[in-house]
Amino acid sequence: MFARVYPIIRLPRRFGFFDYEIPSDMIPAIGDVVRMPFHGRNVRGVVGALSEATDVRGKISVIETIDWRGALSESDISRVEHIAASIVQSPSTLFFHLFGTLHGDISLPAMVHGAAESISLNRDVAETVKRVLDDINTHHTNIAVQISGEGAIGIAQLLRKRINDQLLILVPRERDADVLSRTIRFDDATTVLHGKTSPRQRERIIRAWKNGTIRTLIGTRQASLIPAKKIGAVVVLSSGARDHFNDRRNPRLDTRNTAWLQAEQHAVHFVACDVLPRPEEFVAMPTTIFSAQTPTPTIIDLRARDTHSDSPLLSLPLIEAIKNALQSQKNVLLFYNRKGIAKRAQCRKCDAILCCDCGGVYGGDAEGLACGRCSKKRDMPEACPTCNDGIVALRGIGNAHVEASLTKLFPGITIARVEKGSSKTDARIQLVTEFFFSRIVVPFAQKTFGLVADLAIDLSMHPENFRSNEDTARNLHRLVAFATQQNAMCIVQTWLADDVREMCDAETFLKKESALRERYGLPPHRARITIRHADADALSQITGAYFAPTTDDTVEARIAPSEICSLVPLFTLPDTAVIAIDQTYDTTPRPPRTKS
Repeated sequence: MFARVYPIIRLPRRFGFFDYEIPSDMIPAIGDVVRMPFHGRNVRGVVGALSEATDVRGKISVIETIDWRGALSESDISRVEHIAASIVQSPSTLFFHLFGTLHGDISLPAMVHGAAESISLNRDVAETVKRVLDDINTHHTNIAVQISGEGAIGIAQLLRKRINDQLLILVPRERDADVLSRTIRFDDATTVLHGKTSPRQRERIIRAWKNGTIRTLIGTRQASLIPAKKIGAVVVLSSGARDHFNDRRNPRLDTRNTAWLQAEQHAVHFVACDVLPRPEEFVAMPTTIFSAQTPTPTIIDLRARDTHSDSPLLSLPLIEAIKNALQSQKNVLLFYNRKGIAKRAQCRKCDAILCCDCGGVYGGDAEGLACGRCSKKRDMPEACPTCNDGIVALRGIGNAHVEASLTKLFPGITIARVEKGSSKTDARIQLVTEFFFSRIVVPFAQKTFGLVADLAIDLSMHPENFRSNEDTARNLHRLVAFATQQNAMCIVQTWLADDVREMCDAETFLKKESALRERYGLPPHRARITIRHADADALSQITGAYFAPTTDDTVEARIAPSEICSLVPLFTLPDTAVIAIDQTYDTTPRPPRTKS
């Protein structure tokens, strides 16, 4: 007998399973974790199939021991194989991401116990939660929900009370998992798994989740991969957050897609919650439930002359609203996602923008220039690096500039910029960046704000990014949801008032956005594959007719998601070739896995 084994190590994308001989006194099964020799060292591997014969010629290594019987089911292995094929990776790399380094630790993992207090939701949010639970009770469908973060937590907590099986809750960031575990008490068998979980605790969680000791698992990407005993529901919170997708290193996983496959494997409800569903959810889900009532913000058109003041981005109506909030002894939150003194360093002659090695753009701060992405600092160049002639100058308005204007307008009022490296949140006027919403704000926050405003919401609209309209609309609905939770006035400033008004109606916006994406062959209707490789000639030979060059070292294709697995030549590319696949939920039926 022979076993086809996936080593639990990182391997180049071209590698699949390896054949091993089974000793006569050993009876392994598909899904067992075994120990075997591999290129001069001992490693663990997953038995993917059993066979009476092998195509390997020459000497075949022998499995040494069975370390973990029944670590995965056949359907678990099929799911991992399918994910690996869909992102053009070796299954071994996925299994390594799933298990990490195993030590044989079978101790019980540490559990978490959140606050015991019951949560309080306003009437409209509670009504939306009720509609979701009623739909789950009457239909076996996947559901996308437009709801605030507090409402999404309410859905998860009530699902925990209604189902007897395991509950999987996925969040975009490690911090979100920790905050959620402290905010709500689900049950006494709840734990958290994310990138900062220690290797020992991670292994204990994987084993306890598989045998059913853990009933509620809150986690990030890895939690969406690990095998469960029997899941009763899968809930994804903040489903539109970019942090659900890892595009920085292999394996380039999307938590939402891997969680979808978990729900499909266990034939249970998949519930995606956010202040604005993604077009992917709107198209793929049989049911999309929109908020019972979404308040409309006050929209200020920055093009109107009667709104202009002497301070850029601080319109006359906004200044008046700030005064009213301060007089009511309430704080003010102003969102402006541009750090520093100016947002970019740009040549006055050729208009070239000074970029960092990481792909970010240099902007101005008090010490010179700093990259808005990686925070790398540098001095202002004497001449433009692109044309070698023009003078590089700062352009645009950063939040330090806005802070200076606020200080002049409101003397004696404490003002603070809340951004990475500065998280002072006790000032009367807080000028916040994206850092506030992703790293500071918590569910059911204390009601301290009387005004919540976005100084220029359409700054996130970039022509080169097809998701920029969606991102802007989600920022709008997030701001409105936060203002509603705070019982605060909500103001949105924009140069594109008509476009922003359309975004206020979530259903109308998603219908229009989905139709636009379909017209241009973009996700969720077509998968978008980009490949970056230094050897452009080799890249063009491998990729063939599907792909079109976009730069000297990058090609792009837009194909049906079901066609990705058929692009076999992609698996021959070295791992130095970066393959990023932007795709929707997998709705194509997969054949059952058969034994070899």
